Amino acid sequence: WTPGSAHIGPQSMTFIASGAVSRDTAQITLQLKIEPVSTLNIVSPNGGEEWVIGSTQTLSWSGTTTEQDNVLVSFTLMLADQTGASAGASIGRSGLPKRTPNDGSEPWVLSLPPYNAGEYRVRIDCVQNCKLLKNFRDESDAAFRVMKATSTPAP
Repeated sequence: WTPGSAHIGPQSMTFIASGAVSRDTAQITLQLKIEPVSTLNIVSPNGGEEWVIGSTQTLSWSGTTTEQDNVLVSFTLMLADQTGASAGASIGRSGLPKRTPNDGSEPWVLSLPPYNAGEYRVRIDCVQNCKLLKNFRDESDAAFRVMKATSTPAP
């Protein structure tokens, strides 16, 4: 038996054993408390990356769940202040997945608009069936940089 999302919290299981010859029976009831095991954590971008506008990058995170658990996550892009901390100013989800399976990675195209060169942080949030997770949100530990593509002059 593998517990799923329907089993989070207190559970009771009763086992009954009977003898084939003597027909004696024994019963035992166990009281269990099933806790969530996964914790959402941003892996990339988690600070220090330098990504070019127009490139395709991979958002990655740990704390995944199985497909049958039907946990969905979403992402929000936030401006970073001059210290690299989150400025709290969300610039939305444009280009970021609004609802995606909690499978650990998602491609992301940094296209113009809305992305300008600058420093950003990304936040992951659980948006469906979140009781399987110990925490429902994480944010990049530090800022990552989005840069304009540089052109090389033709010879």
